[in-house]
Amino acid sequence: MYDLSVVIPCYNAGRYLEACLKSLQGQELTNTEFIFVDDGSTDGSDALLDEFAESDRRARVLHLENGGVSRARNIAIDMARGRYLAFVDADDALEPGALSRLLALADAQQADIASADHVVVMDGGARREVRLGAPDADPVEVVGRIVSMHPIYNNLWNKVYSRALFEDGACRLEPDIRIGEDAVLNARLYARARRIAHLPEVLYAYRVHAQSAMAEAAKDYCARHQPMLRGLSRALLDTGLKERFFRAFVMSAMWAREKEFGVRAAAAAFGPQVRALALEGVDPARLRGENRRAYALIRLHLFPAWYVAHHFFKKRGGRA
Repeated sequence: MYDLSVVIPCYNAGRYLEACLKSLQGQELTNTEFIFVDDGSTDGSDALLDEFAESDRRARVLHLENGGVSRARNIAIDMARGRYLAFVDADDALEPGALSRLLALADAQQADIASADHVVVMDGGARREVRLGAPDADPVEVVGRIVSMHPIYNNLWNKVYSRALFEDGACRLEPDIRIGEDAVLNARLYARARRIAHLPEVLYAYRVHAQSAMAEAAKDYCARHQPMLRGLSRALLDTGLKERFFRAFVMSAMWAREKEFGVRAAAAAFGPQVRALALEGVDPARLRGENRRAYALIRLHLFPAWYVAHHFFKKRGGRA
């Protein structure tokens, strides 16, 4: 068994792929496998992967017809033979020693998931570090952070995961979710984790360019995020956590609309479809505090008005 399996899906990574491969080649771990899944590349990325595999014995390449990043990752997860799994996007890069440091942290703290900080790199060269700050000790609390669209916990790629989290096949990516698929899977994984750890160092460079997932997510933001919200609802129901994070889920659904249309338009768009998704499967007897209040507002058709008032007072430093 390997210490670590690194899953790298690739589709037309173009000029960014060489930097990714160079960063992988520089990782000093030896008892490691790099699983590349070429998802039908047409720009020469497939040949570059084959060339890399010939030069680095840790690498193996699977060539598929294009079926999407989630399918590619799922196939690699099923192939993985490591004690831990890590995920890298083919247009991103790892800092030197990133994998060994994450693996050492996971082993030292017997963590099911170990994460690190990252840096967002724009095409023009601008860099923005994303730091966690005070880490969470309770994996279940992290699920709530994921529901609220946390910039570190949501992503698959700045972490190592215990293989045991995946072994029964219940934790896989959902191919119909094209934006936010990482967040849905992470909600399930953190709900399963017993112990987690975080390294407050920048170990991963996430690149944003015209073809990146983050750039695509900005287009038709609200419509593209509906499958993710449905997936999050299923994940929360399956893990018994929807009541615990009910308000966070509703606010996240509204935030997707607010980001594209503004506060008032988002409130006006809180129609039957969003209402049904929010209330789906919820046991009101298990709701407490702010979750119970949010549920009552939705049932009484008062949530849109409260949402506008909430933002009004929040903007002025008050409370609603």
